Amino acid sequence: MNTRLDHAGTTAVIGTGTMGRGIARLFLRAGHTVRVHDHVTGLAAAWVESLPDEERLSADGGVRISDAATPADAANGADLIIEAVAEDRAVKAVVLKVLSAHASDDCVIASNTSSFPIDDLAPDCALPERFLGIHFFNPADVIPGVEVIPGRATDPEVVARATAWLTAAGKRPATVRSSPGFIANRLQMALFLECLRCVDEGLVTPEDLDTVVSTTFGFRLSLFGPFAIADMAGLDVYQSIFATLEAGLGEQFTAPESLRSRTARGQFGLKVGQGFKTYDGPQRSELVTARDAKYAKLRDFLEDL
Repeated sequence: MNTRLDHAGTTAVIGTGTMGRGIARLFLRAGHTVRVHDHVTGLAAAWVESLPDEERLSADGGVRISDAATPADAANGADLIIEAVAEDRAVKAVVLKVLSAHASDDCVIASNTSSFPIDDLAPDCALPERFLGIHFFNPADVIPGVEVIPGRATDPEVVARATAWLTAAGKRPATVRSSPGFIANRLQMALFLECLRCVDEGLVTPEDLDTVVSTTFGFRLSLFGPFAIADMAGLDVYQSIFATLEAGLGEQFTAPESLRSRTARGQFGLKVGQGFKTYDGPQRSELVTARDAKYAKLRDFLEDL
């Protein structure tokens, strides 16, 4: 496998729905030459023509993005191919077989699947060592996070190349293992399921539930992840909350061993310097001060929108 980590010369995006257009625009703005293809005749071409000249053309007037008549044309000579077709297992299988048959051996091929395990898709890609998942979030050219999902067969250098390209394009990639839904959608669907239960039980309206989420823990999650927030709140506090929820709502809220073992050792989080993460003395007070300042700035920003 070619180990170069420079920008891709040519990136092909297959599928020009909302997600595909965002992916193409991301790499176009990052300096890649981009090809797009869509199975609906004329759709890709119409979108390309709709782009402003400053995006579509180089400084000397050259074309930086074009539509390809077929997936094979898009794949030919590409350094990176991203499949962003419908979330249909059979459709993806056909597309991946065509793409991998016409791509060069050192071309990185990625699926933007939202839920299919990469290990399930890999058999449809010739040379599966150059195949992985790159899961963007809509709009793909705006949301900073992206999941990079290697399969069991994926060459580590392919992961490194994909991560380097994404980082250079301004993304914040995180590598996660192949599994159904990966991480973000597993968490998002778990939250949504509990939201539905709260509404179905008559505890709250959908509108008020959205207010609770967006103005409380959802507000904090835009700046800190769940483990950082738990450490700052106190793992002993979390264990107490779990006990109340378990008593009232059932064993699905039983505190897991990974939490109980930490609290048993007195690892309560930021206030003692050890929780899921370790914090030195100065960092403990500095983190709280920085956290509160960030929250205040975010609150003021949102109020001005």
